[in-house]
Amino acid sequence: MAVLLWCLGRIAGPSPGWAQETPWEIGHRSITFVDPSRDERAILTEIYYPADAAGNNVPVAQPEDGGFPVAVFGHGYLMSWSAYANIWQAMTPRGYVIALPRTESGLVPDHAELALDLAFLVSRLRLEAMTPASPFYGALDSSSAVMGHSMGGGAAVLAAASDASITALANLAAAETDPSAISAAAGVLVPCLVVSGSYDGVAPPGQHQIPLYQALASPCKTFVSITGGSHCQFAESNFYCELGEVGAPDPLIDRDTQHALTEAFVLPWLDFHLKGEDASWWEFEDSLATCGAITYQHDCDGIPPAPPVVTEIVRVAPTVAITWRPSPFAITYKIFSSEGAHDPISSWGIEGTTADTIWTGESGSPQRFFRVTALKE
Repeated sequence: MAVLLWCLGRIAGPSPGWAQETPWEIGHRSITFVDPSRDERAILTEIYYPADAAGNNVPVAQPEDGGFPVAVFGHGYLMSWSAYANIWQAMTPRGYVIALPRTESGLVPDHAELALDLAFLVSRLRLEAMTPASPFYGALDSSSAVMGHSMGGGAAVLAAASDASITALANLAAAETDPSAISAAAGVLVPCLVVSGSYDGVAPPGQHQIPLYQALASPCKTFVSITGGSHCQFAESNFYCELGEVGAPDPLIDRDTQHALTEAFVLPWLDFHLKGEDASWWEFEDSLATCGAITYQHDCDGIPPAPPVVTEIVRVAPTVAITWRPSPFAITYKIFSSEGAHDPISSWGIEGTTADTIWTGESGSPQRFFRVTALKE
């Protein structure tokens, strides 16, 4: 329990630079968009967005720097958009606009059409941000994520494979679709996060999320399995979803805990990929490496690990010994030195490389400065 509480304690409000000192309020609009490329297809969409005052049809807040990133979220089979209140209540105060299409909610949904709806809404909201008459004019960033739960998670994969302008893909308990999301994953090149519950009895990980993850062509992808988590607990309580769980093993954790664990990984991951916050990525990797409430696979060598924290420097001429805390996922460390702490990086000379967390070398002059850098190679 102590480890679990530590994991959950890491999510402490909105990220700096994209939110006020207090979180944004949640505004809401229902808008029907029309896709002229598909016989004027009407896409009723619920949109939740940062606002200065909560309510329906209230003005969109104006961010201090740039616009708000957009996430389009696909619902599960027979599930309403309202089952995902936990998603927009976690993301919107943090500075995200969440769009949830209400299409393909019947007994025989068309997965391909839902995927096209998700991709269409990404491009349409970009257009809204450039249209003076739109309530979202000037308020949206160009970065975007497609997301979804269960059927909607599979549809999000289809959407990401069809539209290279989408920035990132994140899904919860993604289910295989028709056409196949697993096959389409080979065409997904953007960063991907696949979150699963180890007790999922509706879309078992071994037949759905794991082969999907393995098929993704993304050079930066992560699979997070919440130990004891279920399929339906990624959303709010929903009759039809829970009907599908009849006969499945009971989860080992409750719904609130599964929501909090999901947020602990999804939010910093999005903050890095959609907002460019390096510290959020280091938080994400640190949680992967230390949170005992999950298991994971992590294939993302292209992003540098967190900078090491030096804990001790002992200088006994003519040598110096530097000790630091290990950085998650670092393989080696490179040591640089310079005669000036504020010298340009190009002027810092390479002193050595080590796979350990302590280095001993020449101390140089008493005023010499040293820098330790973590590498994933």
